Amino acid sequence: MGAMRFLRRAKWDRERLAEIESYVQMETDDNIARGMPHGEARAAALRKFGNSTFIREEIYRMNTMTFLDALGRDVRHGLRALRHYPMFTAVALVALAIGIGANTAVFSVVNSVLLKPLPYPHAEELVAVRQTAAGAAGLANISDGLRLSASMYFTYAEQNRTLQALGVALKAE
Repeated sequence: MGAMRFLRRAKWDRERLAEIESYVQMETDDNIARGMPHGEARAAALRKFGNSTFIREEIYRMNTMTFLDALGRDVRHGLRALRHYPMFTAVALVALAIGIGANTAVFSVVNSVLLKPLPYPHAEELVAVRQTAAGAAGLANISDGLRLSASMYFTYAEQNRTLQALGVALKAE
């Protein structure tokens, strides 16, 4: 791709050079029509027109996206540098792969646990009910309270006056 871009740039530059030369030739012809000798007329036309290389570079700069041009040069330079140092390239690629994989894994967990709603209708209305007993310190743990027996579940379900429905979340042990 780099060679094609260079060839296009060379063709573009040749076209601008031909265009500039045609303007110089028209000015030379005008100078000759005013009575100047050919050599003097051409020199005056070149002086009037100025530095053609600078003009071509300025036209190119104005008609290209210099940011993209510089970015393309930087990417090509980086790829050449990576090709010359294969061990560094391998280490960099492995580091990128591990970083991208870890980021994907963490986002998947955060998305499924925190961001995505629970697969229940009106999930924002779900509440957790725990049974605690002050005198049962050895039977309960701090986060879950007492384990709920089947008979206690049915008692809660029958006596419920506040909640719309009652369900059980099973924990795998």
